[in-house]
Amino acid sequence: MTQRDGAWYDRMYNNRALVPEHAAHFAYWSETSAKVRATHRCFQDVVYGRGLNETLDIFPSDQATDKAPVVVFIHGGYWRSLDKADHSFVAPALQGMGACVVAVNYDLCPGTETQPVTIPDIALQMSRALAWVWRHIGEHGGDRSNISVIGHSAGGHLAAMLLACDWKKVGRDLPAGLVRKAMSISGLYDLEPVRKTPFVQADLRITPAHVRMASPAKWQRPSKGVLY
Repeated sequence: MTQRDGAWYDRMYNNRALVPEHAAHFAYWSETSAKVRATHRCFQDVVYGRGLNETLDIFPSDQATDKAPVVVFIHGGYWRSLDKADHSFVAPALQGMGACVVAVNYDLCPGTETQPVTIPDIALQMSRALAWVWRHIGEHGGDRSNISVIGHSAGGHLAAMLLACDWKKVGRDLPAGLVRKAMSISGLYDLEPVRKTPFVQADLRITPAHVRMASPAKWQRPSKGVLY
């Protein structure tokens, strides 16, 4: 039987160790994204909340419309690294299909001693980001009744969280089905094994309470909404 100690969890979850050339991939993402922002119409660092990193970038649709479907992209990085600016490269293909693309940022774990950041904190930030999108994306040609969320890795986890959000607790003006479609790419849905993984737990500081609060795999299936 496999001994599932900290070293085992590190081997399973340390993707940077599993992909030695990861730095080259990150550099490519960053360089390509900078070119996209230089050559495509976009609105950068739009504020959606009061936090330092509560900003988003908007890439309007390439098609002349005031009812473009909206795609919100949430970046990964184990909730502790990377940035929306590293992922602008996702926008052009979606813009070309008629979508208005929004790339969101969030605070990173562990935060500071005076302002610690937890995964549940980040999930709440994402609910505020989507509330902002619903209220304001029409100003950029987006159709607020047609919002999809795509997330990668930690972002995939956050996308799944949004399917189960009680939007009326975020804002009384928000519809119950604000997010009904989500695509999670390599998402992490159970925080318990992540809690046991030393190389990220030092920053994430996941508690048993966090596992219960923010593990979509442990919840009942949403009555509405689809996770692809």
